[in-house]
Amino acid sequence: MSWGYQMGNNGLELIKIKSRAESVTIDSNSLETSIVAKIKDDSYFLAFLNNNVLVGKFGSGKFIDGDSQLIDSNHLQKLRVFNKNEELLIWKTNGELKARYRKDEEGDDSLAVDAHQVLFGTETKGNIISEERGTSIALPFEVPEMKPGNPKDRVKIHTRNYLSLNEAGQYSYTDSRLIGFTFGKDNKELGGK
Repeated sequence: MSWGYQMGNNGLELIKIKSRAESVTIDSNSLETSIVAKIKDDSYFLAFLNNNVLVGKFGSGKFIDGDSQLIDSNHLQKLRVFNKNEELLIWKTNGELKARYRKDEEGDDSLAVDAHQVLFGTETKGNIISEERGTSIALPFEVPEMKPGNPKDRVKIHTRNYLSLNEAGQYSYTDSRLIGFTFGKDNKELGGK
């Protein structure tokens, strides 16, 4: 169960939910096997590689809609596999893979702030969002047409940022995860997730 509190006009929403997080061991020889051990539902992935950033889908135990041969532990810096209810975050530190799994709707009561962060890109062509400067992102779904000059017609990534009390008795952000993609001022969910 969650309740939401709109935080002014800044687009942030404070919610109270149940959530749990745990450390996970990753098999660097088989990322897919390690992911499937935690995430069973079709999901998105966001991979930060040594020389590229890829966005795609993960389902049936494999990377889909992405250049999966490039997603291996040798080139990986950070990988987020996520859906509406859970995320597996994998990162490399000192040449070793570490991971955190977070699942909402079970666990302890938690406070979190939901936000919809605008992705760069003011032009749409199918599943590609781009800007005049030449940079582009391929998304694993069709993107609605962006109207020129309308800053509210943008693709966003839905994030959840978890709050905890620190030693001084103040709330601070202690974790964050990705949930999905949205579009426009009403944050319409994209991609059918």
